[in-house]
Formats: sequence, structure tokens, C-alpha cells
Amino acid sequence: REGSHAPTTRDMMTMMEVGTLAQCSYYTILAAMLAGVVQFAVYKRNPKIAEMLITNIKYVFWAHGLMTFTFMWLLEPQNLLNLNLSAGSTAVLKYTLQSVLALTLWDFGHCWAMDWVSFALLNMHHVGLFVALHFGFSLPAESKGAVVSAVAAQQAHMDTCMFGYLWSIHSFGFFLEVIFPLIGIKLQEGQRSIALDGLKHVYCAGTVYVLYQYLNAESQPGLDFRHYQTFLLVMFAGRWFINGNWKNIDFLRRVELPGCFTVIVDHLFFHDVYLERAAAAYLTLVLGFLAYKVFFHKSRPKPTEYFGPEANPELKALLDDKTDEVLGLSLSGRKEKGQEERKEEGKEEDDAGDADGSEDEVDKNKKNAIRQFFVKIFDNEAGKKKGGRKPAKEAGTAPLLQKDAWPLHYAVARDDVDEARRLVTENPELINAQMSDWHNYTPLMWAIAFNNAEIAMLLLKNGANPYLTETYHGGDSVDVACDATSIRTFGAPGVKPGTLGSMENFFDAFETVVLKRSPPAFVWDQLPVAQRVLKVVEKW
Repeated sequence: REGSHAPTTRDMMTMMEVGTLAQCSYYTILAAMLAGVVQFAVYKRNPKIAEMLITNIKYVFWAHGLMTFTFMWLLEPQNLLNLNLSAGSTAVLKYTLQSVLALTLWDFGHCWAMDWVSFALLNMHHVGLFVALHFGFSLPAESKGAVVSAVAAQQAHMDTCMFGYLWSIHSFGFFLEVIFPLIGIKLQEGQRSIALDGLKHVYCAGTVYVLYQYLNAESQPGLDFRHYQTFLLVMFAGRWFINGNWKNIDFLRRVELPGCFTVIVDHLFFHDVYLERAAAAYLTLVLGFLAYKVFFHKSRPKPTEYFGPEANPELKALLDDKTDEVLGLSLSGRKEKGQEERKEEGKEEDDAGDADGSEDEVDKNKKNAIRQFFVKIFDNEAGKKKGGRKPAKEAGTAPLLQKDAWPLHYAVARDDVDEARRLVTENPELINAQMSDWHNYTPLMWAIAFNNAEIAMLLLKNGANPYLTETYHGGDSVDVACDATSIRTFGAPGVKPGTLGSMENFFDAFETVVLKRSPPAFVWDQLPVAQRVLKVVEKW
């Protein structure tokens, strides 16, 4: 700058070397995130670090959207050049920001799923942004006095808007908990709300609009294998197919997927003013899907009324006979061995283990990141103060999930079999309690979703109704167990639809007995075509 001491050649060389080091560090971090190295090197070896991360994971999610747009805007070439830094200093700033962004978007290297399909889809969801940063945000060799062309500057800004908007979905909780209450809007994730659902559908409509601008603006080269913008499709693929989001998340299924499909197909093949031929192509696919569902898909029959084991001796016999097969011989052996070891250890070591925070429980829960996530929501660490938890009314907003209000759900989330057994015995009304704070989920739904076979069998034997429905997808516990894309398969590639514990096709045997006692209200193939169409549309 004017009036400042001119840097020497040695100073400039030093900054260039630091810039090169920052660049190497960034690509090392990016490679480590893509390979999942941090999960094995850090979180597997130090469960307490993973626990600390998951305790604060909602703030990491909030940062996804806020940081993506902010950092990408700062990294736009012309904005960096406007700082009038040396080439070395600019490189240090650029690669430091990109490193922080990579660490944040990958949740500091924590892998929510390690089966290769989920892992690949998660990486696809992340990598598109960094491809754009590599090809679309490159800087001139000499930064001082350089000017980026208007087309390149506009393309970089469109990248910022597109990827920033896509990642902003992870910051939705920030607006719900922080921004909306400031203007008098009180909404809560997990509860049925027309206003909240409407906001999410409007957000997806915004995605379609931003995508249309991204592909069709004058500065944009469009989708072509010669241009990096095509990697946006890779991000969309990861976003839609991870955990069956295209089917399981209402606002993605109803608005974003059809809208983006129409925009992309029109851009690739038609270039119509009103996208009419692309819309017709999507409508053709929908009609084909509808025909498949109506005429070829076999819908699982549901009993007219569910009779539990107390009212259905054959069901009671089935549950008793299949318990060992569900739990598995290996689990029974481990339990007997564990009991013998605890007897030998003595009371003092038992008490020390309890004081240390139940090491066995940590080992059990660290293998299921989804369970850990819900446990931390229950524990609500952010709502605690040094002097203890503030009462909900004094705090202004109640915790998202309150373990005092839903003790059996909390025991299921922690996979605490002894506590679940105590609660079932002392408070049988909790068995079919539907959690109004989280889409009316029952304890049995969570036990199946978290693959807690022992608790699931405990609940079924004590009268849990597997046909109570939740309000998110309108499904029941059997649907959770038999859907190949339900959350129970996320990070658990060995779990097959219809399986409970070690027993494959458990729910086929279960439903055979249940339907024998109470036949279904209707048989799908015997319904009139018009009724089948209405049911498929209603489910969609």
C-alpha cells in the first residue's frame, strides 16, 4: 500500500512459500475428507472427541449454509483481488478459507455412514462445490493490479449463489431457533406445522429458480463435459439419493426433484421458453410410476385391528419362539460372559465404571451416529447452564426433545435395555406413546430404526402396536423395518428389509400371524383402479 514499507525479495519469497504450503495443506485436507481418514485416525480412537462433536453438531450444521455463501463470496477472484494483497498473501487467504470450509462441510471428518454406497453419496454431495472452487475461482499469477474478466466474475458469483443456496438447507435450524423468534414466528422442527412445511416447499421452489438462472444466464456455459458446472449434477445426485431423500423427504420429492429435473432436461435437449416438452417428459415418467404402483406393485396388507400377544396366543408363541433367533447366539454368549466377568470384577470396579460414565454404553453407542445424534438432542447440552438446566418457560423455548417427557424414547435412543424394561413394567402406557415433539414416532419405531433388536422384542412382547403411524411419511413400524431406504439402513449395510436382529424375514412371519387373527381391511389387487390411484397420489 502507499506509504508502507516495500517488501523485500526475501519477504515475497517467504510469502510465496507459505502460500504453497497453504495450498498443499488444503489439498491434503480435502483428500483426507474424501477418504474418510479422520474417522479412523481420530474419532474411532477417541470416542470422547466424537461425542463432543455430536454434542455441538447442530451448530456445525448451521455453519454449513452460512459459511458456504460467505466464504464463496470472499473467494470470488475479483473480491480477493480487491484486497490488493501480494500473490503469496492472497494464496494463503484463499487456501485457508477453503480448508476451513472443507473441514466444516465434512463435519470435521466425522463419517455418518461407512458403507460404501452412503459414503460415496455423501462425498458426491460435497465435492461439487470444491470442483467449482478449483476451476471457477482460479487467480491470475500476479494478483496486484490484475482484473478478472466480467464473464469469469459473473460465473464465480453464480457458483456462489447456487452452492450457497443448496447448502443453506442445513442452516434451516438457525432460522427456526434464532431468527424467526426475533420477528415473532415460533416454529419447531419435528412438529407437524403447515407453516413450516410451506416454508420448506417454498425453499425448494427457490432451488428450482436458482438452478434455472445458473444454467441459462448469459455468462454460463451450461452443462457440458468440458465445463466444471456439470459437477453440479454430481452434487444433486448425492443430495437426492443419500438415504432415499428423493422419496423420503416430502418437499424434495414434491417440488425440488420434479422442478430440477424439468429445468435440466429442458436445458440439455429443448431450450423451450416455457419448458413444456421437459415438463411433458417428467409427466410421462410420473404416469409410468403411477401405472407401476397401481398395477404391478405389491402393497403390504395391514390388519383391520392389531391384536397384541395378550389377545393373540399364536403371536405370543411366535415372539417367544423367535427371541433367541432374533437376538442371535453370539449376543446371548456375550451377555452370559459379561455377567460372569461383572461378578468377578467386584463392586468397587463396578462403581468406578459407573462414575466414569458407563464405558460399555459409550462403546455401544459410538457405533451408531444417528443414535448419538438423537441422544444429544435429548441431552440438549446447549440448554444447560453452569447452575443447571433452566426451566423451559424461563428459557423462552423448550428443548426440542425432553427426556423427562419421553423417557422410553430416551431409553431406546441410548439402547438402555434395563431402563426400557423398568419403564415398560412400571409405566405400560409409555409403550405406545407417540412423540408429539418428533412426528408422532413411537418407541418401537425408534427401536427398529436404530436396530435395537432386544428392545424391539421387549416392546412387541409387551403389546407395542407396530401399526401406529407417524406424521412425517405416514408410515408405521413395519414400514420402517421393510423399507430398503429407511433410516435403519443408513450406515448399516448388512441390515436387510424385513430383518429384526439376526433373523431375516422376521416381519414376514410376524405379519402372517397378525393377519391370520385380523384380516386386512382391503386387498390391494381387489380395490378398484380409481381407489388405488387415489391412495398412491395421497401417499405421494
